[in-house]
Amino acid sequence: MLFLLVFFSVLWINELKSQTVIPHGLDGALYVKFKDSFPLNVPVDKKNGNIDIESLKIFDNLKTEYGIKRVYKSFYFSRDYKLLQTVRVEFDKKEKAVALIHTLNQSPLIEYAEPVPYLQTCLTPNDMGSNSVSNGTWHLYKINAQQAWDISTGSTSVKVAIVDNAIQTTHVDLAANMLAGYDVADNDNNPNPPTTDYDHGTHVAGIASGVSNNGIGMAFIGYSVKIIPVKSTNDVNSITHGYEGVTWAANNGADVINMSWGGEGSSTTAQNVINSAYSLGCNLIAAAGNSGDDGNPVFYPAAYANCIAVANTTSTDAKAPSSQYGTWVDIAAPGTNIYSSIPTNSYAIFSGTSMASPLVAGLCGLMLSVNPNLTQTQLRTCLLNSADNIDAQNPSYVGQIGSGRINAYQTLVCVSATVNALDAGISSIVSPVGTTCSATITPVVKLKNFGSTTLTSASIKYRIDNGTLQTQSWTGSLASSAEVNVTLPNMTASQGAHTFKAYTTSPNSGSDQNAANDTMTSSFTYYATGQALPFTEDFESGSFSTKGWTIVNPDNSITWTIATTAGSTPGTKSAKMDFFNYSTTGQRDGMQTPPLNFTGYSSVTLSFQHAYRRYDQTATDSLLVYVSTDCGATFPYQVLA
Repeated sequence: MLFLLVFFSVLWINELKSQTVIPHGLDGALYVKFKDSFPLNVPVDKKNGNIDIESLKIFDNLKTEYGIKRVYKSFYFSRDYKLLQTVRVEFDKKEKAVALIHTLNQSPLIEYAEPVPYLQTCLTPNDMGSNSVSNGTWHLYKINAQQAWDISTGSTSVKVAIVDNAIQTTHVDLAANMLAGYDVADNDNNPNPPTTDYDHGTHVAGIASGVSNNGIGMAFIGYSVKIIPVKSTNDVNSITHGYEGVTWAANNGADVINMSWGGEGSSTTAQNVINSAYSLGCNLIAAAGNSGDDGNPVFYPAAYANCIAVANTTSTDAKAPSSQYGTWVDIAAPGTNIYSSIPTNSYAIFSGTSMASPLVAGLCGLMLSVNPNLTQTQLRTCLLNSADNIDAQNPSYVGQIGSGRINAYQTLVCVSATVNALDAGISSIVSPVGTTCSATITPVVKLKNFGSTTLTSASIKYRIDNGTLQTQSWTGSLASSAEVNVTLPNMTASQGAHTFKAYTTSPNSGSDQNAANDTMTSSFTYYATGQALPFTEDFESGSFSTKGWTIVNPDNSITWTIATTAGSTPGTKSAKMDFFNYSTTGQRDGMQTPPLNFTGYSSVTLSFQHAYRRYDQTATDSLLVYVSTDCGATFPYQVLA
């Protein structure tokens, strides 16, 4: 029996802008995204992502004309399929960039070609000053850091990635908080600055989480939170591989990622990078830029969805004149005359949104130290809602510098309210989901400790539909925020569609302090026999269940519906997905047929009608068709896209 699954999902396409040849683009470099239906199954050097250009015939006639010197998977360390389908093309004849983009975009194999965004650091250097409230250490007083440290001085299990030009990992005031890092521009394990001119990243790292209470230098907001240093350039004047750095950090354990850089040009690849990192649980903090008094353009990555954009304020809580502003800014933080570490084992005062951003990133590290189970939504809510209102100091910028200036103490008070000592729940159902061709069901659920106390026991209750409620006792040792798969005794299902429900009670023989995350449900269908051919569907019945479809909706958000449309043959009903209002960026939902019985057929044909309505000119979607031969356990065959 064969099994057919259709997925329909969104892909955002933004206007191209770009450095000297194309405004705001890095000269001589493009991102090229191959269509998902053309898997890039070519040999890749695992050390640097290099691809033998001879293996991609599409470049055969372009190498000489455009001086293409390197094609590589610059996101080779990612687990995101979109990014693994994206290559970076570097070429010498930069004056022909527009023509190369046009040529590549004509290929049926390529989804898009676009410039690599030109990214610059966001600092304005200043001179050294004496240790006083007004010359560099004032920012910790302004945000009530000392009171915040009474709640938490940071957990060494929380990791803040500094994606920047370079970081001196051996700095006397940073070394004890440093973890192993990487240089994504040069593809090696050395994120340190080649010269002292690369001082930006070291300064930023110190602000986020230099070592505190060590009798050296000064205190830093993150206190004991760990730093992952990610060198992301081979040019002292720009950040050449910023989005590669974000991807590496997201795939190597970062909880928070700081981006004190950016540019005016938006990019589909860059938004894909941000979405991918966000889907891995990262909290992304970005500088709002320093052109507030020079045109005040929208600044990226700060303005991308799933980023927290940070403006710069002075010691009087006024917006710094250079700080960019707008309704896309989320919050403000001190960033003027900030004293921090620089190479080699020294200190300096810098100003800019580059300094405001890591102050927020370090605070986010403290927030996750208080509650490791804090969701991205909870983190954003506490950060923004606990900020001090500074509208009175900024009457000309009300609503344009975010929700206010960060208050570290009030933020941690907010986070503390989300922590429960005893809080166990089912975070997901591994099985049963989707379909099964066996009446015997082996339920597997993922038990998570959402509380702050080690979980040693819990009761798991579960049932199919409204059948008899079963109880299974679990014992073990589950640290805060840890998860474990629990296999439950076999159950028997009748043919047809079912709902499986599981929930927890009595963590550590006590009372669960948060019932909201206790329960999960899943839908599955047991098929005793396959659907005979021909299998047709015109949706005129108005119900997916009529022909045995299963709807796959991973996060229980907006999903497939049957809508009345303008068709006339075979009718006026269509399956519809409204992804424009979907809550989870990058999520795919599916419609899945029942098993189709091919017995007696030597060949079969699949055909369908697909009408597409674009919501606006900034968004597109994709429809993928997969086939399974194991009753839906896996879908290894993509047959249409």
